[in-house]
Amino acid sequence: AYTRSKGSGKILKQTSYDAALEVSGSIYVAKDIIVGSNQKFEGDQTTKGTTDLCGAVHMYDTLEVDKDASFNGNVVVPNKFKISDNGAEFGSKTSSVTIGYQAGYNSGTQLSPTGSVTIGYQAGYSTTSTDNVIVGLGALSASTGSYNVAIGSKTLGSATSGDSNTGVGFEALRDASTGKGNIALGFRAGYNNEGGLKYAVTTGSYNTFLGPWTSMGTGSDNYSYSTAIGYNANISKSHQIVLGNP
Repeated sequence: AYTRSKGSGKILKQTSYDAALEVSGSIYVAKDIIVGSNQKFEGDQTTKGTTDLCGAVHMYDTLEVDKDASFNGNVVVPNKFKISDNGAEFGSKTSSVTIGYQAGYNSGTQLSPTGSVTIGYQAGYSTTSTDNVIVGLGALSASTGSYNVAIGSKTLGSATSGDSNTGVGFEALRDASTGKGNIALGFRAGYNNEGGLKYAVTTGSYNTFLGPWTSMGTGSDNYSYSTAIGYNANISKSHQIVLGNP
């Protein structure tokens, strides 16, 4: 490699594109970067041109990208990852976006199921199904059901094989194990079993719960095709509509 000084830093020119690039200080690049092997960066990096990185990238500080960046390998950023301009694009049409500690993991291996978005601490943990949107701590864990939307801490947290469910809110549809096609919006919607007053949805399907604490009345947890709307409203049979808490 050839070196020359510029200010307090150095410019390094590597004659081989296949060698690893290790940088312990700051990097400023005014034009394009093309690197064909692995990269390790321990300081801040600012790139004004297009960056093509074909190997694994390990960042130990902040990465900010203002222009186009193409990553064909893995990107690990334990601190902050910021992308401006037109947003971020990860992977191919069939790949997934996974963000968070042990999100989408199973026995230490990241599953990254096809077509899914998984964000949050242990979100989608041990979930092997595809085409899910999972946002929240422990949401949709250990599930084989697909086409689910789980947004909120522990939402659909005990789902096993149910698919096409939508839960939005803290612990919404938390116990919906095999039920499918349910919609629950609100704090613990579809999951209100404290004190034995109500049953949480487990095997019931095609129900709609709108509002906090909306759920099933005592006596069954497998009603289907019913709707509960309003705070603390709960259904007592299948094919029923309940408005408000009487």
